[in-house]
Amino acid sequence: MTDTDQYDPQVADVYIHHLAEVSEKNEVIAREDIVSEFGVLLVAKGVAIGKKTARLLSNHRLSKPVDDFVKLSKPLSNSSLLNEFEETFQSSSDLNSIYDENRASELLRHLFLSRNFPHPLLQKLAVLKEKYPTVYQRSLFGALFGSLIAREMGWSTEGVHDVFVASIFQDLGMLHIPEGVVLKEAGFDKDQWRAMQSHVVVSSIIVESLGFYSDSVHSGIREHHERPDGLGYPKRLTENKLGSTGKIIALSDLIYRIRGRSSESDNSVSIESSMPYLRMNNRPVNQTIHAAIKLIKRGEISRIHAHTNSDIQQLAKIIVSRGDAIYNIYLKNLCLLSLLNNLVLEKTGLAMKNLVELADYTFVTTGFDFENIYEEIGSFTYSELKDIDETQIEYLWIIKRIQQSSVFFIENSVDRTLPISGFIVGRLERIFSLLAKQSMKVFEPSYSID
Repeated sequence: MTDTDQYDPQVADVYIHHLAEVSEKNEVIAREDIVSEFGVLLVAKGVAIGKKTARLLSNHRLSKPVDDFVKLSKPLSNSSLLNEFEETFQSSSDLNSIYDENRASELLRHLFLSRNFPHPLLQKLAVLKEKYPTVYQRSLFGALFGSLIAREMGWSTEGVHDVFVASIFQDLGMLHIPEGVVLKEAGFDKDQWRAMQSHVVVSSIIVESLGFYSDSVHSGIREHHERPDGLGYPKRLTENKLGSTGKIIALSDLIYRIRGRSSESDNSVSIESSMPYLRMNNRPVNQTIHAAIKLIKRGEISRIHAHTNSDIQQLAKIIVSRGDAIYNIYLKNLCLLSLLNNLVLEKTGLAMKNLVELADYTFVTTGFDFENIYEEIGSFTYSELKDIDETQIEYLWIIKRIQQSSVFFIENSVDRTLPISGFIVGRLERIFSLLAKQSMKVFEPSYSID
């Protein structure tokens, strides 16, 4: 499936193949006879869903959604999901500190006691856990951290619960798009990018079809990849058109991703690595970001870690090595900005230009253009090095956003009637391609100075 118009819950798309794969560890069986839309028996009750069965079912439209026909031998329940939340936040020192100092246990138990989750959603979540564990863990983090943000902002119990639910189920649509698209970091072609964007709406359709949750939950899911500058997806909504639930989910997701990137530099993971981004985007004061900053500061994460001279030396080497790559990216970004300055741009184009200008501004104002920052780096403390490290990563995240928005920008912002449109498109595609290659290289977990 590459478009939401093609999503049909009664069609066994790539999801049925995921079920067959999951069945090897957590047996998936037919809870009743599986029949086609014409009443033809396809699979008898009690039969396990294996690869052969999946191929058979993928050729038919069923009489009802796939999940209504099957069950997992080891399903998720409310109690087992609660345990997984607790394990997620207690498995690392930084998240455990957030959990304890912000009284997350109290909130979490209230959220689970207030009502049960619908079986079809828990079943899909169990498949997501097995198939895409990183996406699953991000959903758990976002659900609790987002709920903490909402509580910090003084939201009602119902509003906090909406953030919690929308965050947990925000990415169920990933199970209905090609695996290669889900696992791809950047460099999407037009069809891949359309497929990636479709997961947002598919997730919303899955949840909304049950008639169990409020419009706030549905809109939160639909908007969790939108961005205030209008460069998000799927509808390119801007700040004044975004709901608060979606904003919280989007911020929580981004914090989780930045946290994951922090392990590249010193093999440790800390939620504090998101602070440069939060500070940079908290001007003027953004209430959602401000609440996130308070949660992280309350956790007193920095007091947990002790660092050796070896840690300091390794981090310094990585910063210097990454600095060379960042400078090359900066030069390409300048070329892109020069090209954009000579184009007549409308809404989407102006949003792209603003993002490119932000990257330029970030590079200059953080001091990355001063050679002596790297010459004197040997005298820096670990804390000072970590600030530079995290700001470098934030700069690279801006570049990644530029690259991810490139396909839509080229399709919709270049006037094809211009005699030189072919030249312009060619230049843009080349610059975006170079940005993607450079930023992906620096973002690779194996990136080192060896």
